[in-house]
Amino acid sequence: MYVDMVVKPSVTLAVIALSARVFKLGSIRGVLAKIGLKLKAIPPGVAIGTLAHLLYNATAIALKLAADWSGDVRIELSISHYSVLNMAYMLAVVGVFEELLDRGFIQTNIAVSARRKAGILGLILSIVATGFFFSLLHIPIDVFVRKLPPYAIATHLGYTFSFSLAAGSLYFATDLNIIACAVMHGLENTGYPLRVYTGGRIVDPTLLEFSASSIICLIMMLTAASLYSRRCSMQPPS
Repeated sequence: MYVDMVVKPSVTLAVIALSARVFKLGSIRGVLAKIGLKLKAIPPGVAIGTLAHLLYNATAIALKLAADWSGDVRIELSISHYSVLNMAYMLAVVGVFEELLDRGFIQTNIAVSARRKAGILGLILSIVATGFFFSLLHIPIDVFVRKLPPYAIATHLGYTFSFSLAAGSLYFATDLNIIACAVMHGLENTGYPLRVYTGGRIVDPTLLEFSASSIICLIMMLTAASLYSRRCSMQPPS
């Protein structure tokens, strides 16, 4: 908990301050508006982020069940006092802070030039590049704070990259709604108190299932955003 409460926000603030100087950003208000941090974006952001989290995890669970079906599927929801407080903290601090850095500052600035030069391919490359950076930021904490063994570090980096693909596509699919990404991120960090069992065993998707889920979510979200933009462009102005 110390890592999430102290280390992550401190590191994120330092990198954001450095990014602001490197990218020569304007006023804070202008920057926050640019990346989609607006009051009116909160209600739809919470709803969309929750649905995106469910889509991401439900897809991974469905892939796991398809590969290892044993019948007798049941779902349990377990919420405790601690889990509610932990979820609130993850949503308000960890999710927002990390998304401000990854989606708000890094991905937005990469995507501006990448999309201008290579269209949708550039947009996808910006999501992939941000995913790699997002994963690399976890190395110092995994190595020096959590002191994980090499195989656990590799698995965690693979998972964070996978998740970043889904969150990155959500950011652009929802017209830069960083609140949605923060909610999705915060819920993912809490583990979300929803458990699926089959044959008496808990369904625990592997990195492979989550990787496939992130790619499916990326395709679905960007396709939906593309169709929505095309539909809006075809409608005559009022």
